[in-house]
Amino acid sequence: MGQLLASGLAFAYGASVVFEKVDLTLAPGKRIGLVGVNGSGKSTLLQVLAGGLDPSSGSISLTRGSRRVLLEQETKWEGDRPLVEAVVEADEHLAWLRREIDALEACLGADSRDEDVERYGVLQRRFESAGGYAARHKAEAYLTGLGLPRPLWDRLPSTLSMGQQRRAALARVLLQEADILLLDEPTNHLDVWALGFLEDLLVAHQGSCLVVSHDRYFLDRVTNAIAELDAFSLRLYPGSYSDYLPQRQARRERILAERERAEEEKERLRDYIRRNIAGTRHAQAQSRRKRLEKLESRAADDAPTVRKEIAFSVPHSRREGRVVLEFGDLTVARGSLEVIRGAALRLERGQRLAILGPNGSGKTSLLLALLGRIALTSGHVEWGHNVDVAYLPQESEPHLLGDVPLDAVLALRADWTSGQGRSYLARFLFRGERVFQPVKTLSGGERSRLALACLLLSPANVLVLDEPTNHLDLEAREGLEDALVGYAGTIIMVTHDRRLITRVADRALVIEDGSVRSVLPPLERVWEPARPETRKPQPSGNQRTVPRKHRRSPGAIEREIEGLERRVEDLKLRQVDPELAPQWEALVQLNREQRELEARIETLIAEWEDVHEARA
Repeated sequence: MGQLLASGLAFAYGASVVFEKVDLTLAPGKRIGLVGVNGSGKSTLLQVLAGGLDPSSGSISLTRGSRRVLLEQETKWEGDRPLVEAVVEADEHLAWLRREIDALEACLGADSRDEDVERYGVLQRRFESAGGYAARHKAEAYLTGLGLPRPLWDRLPSTLSMGQQRRAALARVLLQEADILLLDEPTNHLDVWALGFLEDLLVAHQGSCLVVSHDRYFLDRVTNAIAELDAFSLRLYPGSYSDYLPQRQARRERILAERERAEEEKERLRDYIRRNIAGTRHAQAQSRRKRLEKLESRAADDAPTVRKEIAFSVPHSRREGRVVLEFGDLTVARGSLEVIRGAALRLERGQRLAILGPNGSGKTSLLLALLGRIALTSGHVEWGHNVDVAYLPQESEPHLLGDVPLDAVLALRADWTSGQGRSYLARFLFRGERVFQPVKTLSGGERSRLALACLLLSPANVLVLDEPTNHLDLEAREGLEDALVGYAGTIIMVTHDRRLITRVADRALVIEDGSVRSVLPPLERVWEPARPETRKPQPSGNQRTVPRKHRRSPGAIEREIEGLERRVEDLKLRQVDPELAPQWEALVQLNREQRELEARIETLIAEWEDVHEARA
């Protein structure tokens, strides 16, 4: 397998340094999450590692035969090939063979030359031996797994939505099976099921991966190291994202303590210099001045950024009634298609609802129907007494946010000074002159961040949020999550952020093919395959153990294990059946059944061990 080694990398735009002295090794089995605040240079580093940008200094070496591939944030699709063929053509050799075959097919006829017919046969055999036909099956599986169903496969990529194009670009990158994957925000536009599909692929990848993502759940599932790009340098932390957080916090606390000690030492040196520079101890004062200069230069050169914790709070307007929202037999149509059929729910004060579903399933349509912004086909929606709703859409209209970001914030907090407004906006990455930039010129992501900043200042007792963590970096997501956990009102949110769901929501509505089902905790079962509980409940002090006569014999347990193991082997054989290759849904179901059986086997092994211990 290939390996990439970066040594002493630096990159600058003119006099503006992006990063410097970056050392990084991407070896087989290494899956590194690249984190850092927005604008710290993560995408630029990926571009340099991929060979798309030349470093200002330093070197990048690849072992012989290594292949690397980059997923960029911006996707460009060219040509007139249907989606599935455009994805397959990610392999340049297969793409060339396919073009040669198509060109010959176009001119072959009754009067074709023998050499053309012979060449056509040779190309067909080469295409088959290179995995060309299998590549199409794999492309179809990847497209399906990433949420791009069969009806889209014959469309031109350029006619798809930006989110669909982004997912297709990810499928194209994964299909190349490169040794080194450089992925810039691969989790964008993926629903919770597509995220699980991607996680399984990356964990099974035999090569290495460097991935930029703001999805904390994804980073925990996939990565075995975290690289933080901060203050122009890269620092590597072992373990997952959850392992990285306490390490980062400990380092920041250590840095703060070191800074305090350094400031005390510098102040002591300045005092000595002031008192002795003109006296008999002039030489000693000069010596201390050199020490002071060295301390000050070290602080300027080596000190990483130590940011204040991002803290949000959401004002609660007034006490609402016990029943906040009730709807029943709710049906919503998009054109002639019913996207929601017969939905019903009763939501009480303080409850937190997450709405989940595949992309395009109607989650936003449901929110808009509840808010009365689109008409119902049938059913009723009733909001409770004293309900004040604050709504965060996915895309905010510029005219609703004021002229410039600072005015938008100060309009909601008339008691704030301009400085307080600017400090608040800095949490949402509006710094310097950006607070005066006309809202109409902001990007969609910037407008979404500004809308969230305004919503968190709006007194309400019900928050209706459509993808609230979009366009937020990791620390901002954590700050928002803390704010929602501490919020006294009711929350209704559409989100694919599984960390946010599991920490904030206490119930979920899942939309699939128009039907709506309610799910109570544990909410992880929405996106993880069902499996039996593998941990045995421990008896408390006042519980009696199960009488021995109710225990099964070791032989009975062994026979069940053997039967389940045979079923697992059968499932494994069925999954490699060539006839099932294009039937992705069937393969997914077989894999889930295998995992459930394996979990059951683990439970039986534990039971067998318990019986033996009891008999010992």
